[in-house]
Amino acid sequence: LPTITEAVTIDGYTQPGATPNSNPAPQGLNAVLRIVIRRSNGTASGLTISASASGVVVRGLVINRFNPHGIVISGGNNFIEGNFIGTDAGGTTDQGNTQDGIRVSGANNRVGGTLPAARNLISGNNSDGIEITGGGATGNLVQGNLIGTNIGGTADLGNSSDGVRINGAPNNTVGGTVPGARNLISGNGSDGVEITGSGATGNLVQG
Repeated sequence: LPTITEAVTIDGYTQPGATPNSNPAPQGLNAVLRIVIRRSNGTASGLTISASASGVVVRGLVINRFNPHGIVISGGNNFIEGNFIGTDAGGTTDQGNTQDGIRVSGANNRVGGTLPAARNLISGNNSDGIEITGGGATGNLVQGNLIGTNIGGTADLGNSSDGVRINGAPNNTVGGTVPGARNLISGNGSDGVEITGSGATGNLVQG
């Protein structure tokens, strides 16, 4: 797929029969997703949001089996909401991307959110569920997600490495102080949350 270079909304919930989640965090999800983006051959990430792109919204998609990553975000102020990254459309089977579910190197992006419809399922990926990496990856929010479980939050569908990895990136937040910001992070093959590297200062893990 072409690299995303400007503000656009990709909304899988416009597909008939698709409905966003209505359960609050940290309960399981009841979203119904009808659009699946899957790699058939070759090497490419599913969606790539370039450094020039801001205001991109991706919601209501199932993204699986890409190599290396499901979503790559190099830009800032973008939003990943209400998706299943690394599972099947039912949210019960591992169909992980070869490396990270979501890889973030830009600033002030939000993965999930405090509203029920914004919550993602990020599970089954063959490296990290979410990796926030590099000194420019600051001010990012990871909120309200299920990371490493099935759609119900009741069974192990772990990412092979960390649920969330913050690698040399400062001042990011996983969770938050309001109930809707809580992530459920469980079942991952290594750490639930890893914060590593000398530049990884000022990060918060809450709720």
